[in-house]
Amino acid sequence: MRRPVLALASVALTLVATAAYALTSTSPALAAGPTAAQLLAKTATCSQVSNGKYATDDGGAETVAICKNGSAYFWTADMDIDCDGISTSRCNASTDPWYQAQTSFTTSTGAYFTSDVTRYFVVPLPSSHSSRR
Repeated sequence: MRRPVLALASVALTLVATAAYALTSTSPALAAGPTAAQLLAKTATCSQVSNGKYATDDGGAETVAICKNGSAYFWTADMDIDCDGISTSRCNASTDPWYQAQTSFTTSTGAYFTSDVTRYFVVPLPSSHSSRR
């Protein structure tokens, strides 16, 4: 029984050493990712791919276009709190007047999200503004 354990320990040690080398040999700037200023610079101009614009709130002015830069899509959003999904003491019909028990997407097990546990973003659903690009 010792040989398989030693072989496994040897493989694990090799993987740890390889990962440690990769972490120390990567430049700190690459490991940290882009700064907020760098991301904002990439989104300074909009190559609009939506057929129209969206409103940030129901009934509001349609001022938000979906844009594309390379393979990335981006748009300006406001920061509403969406309490849809599985009802909890913090997210339910009493705490959110527009509460819905379902979410458009589901977890890997097919359940709706629990929004006060699993944070998620609401992305506009396809509409007449959507593009097939």
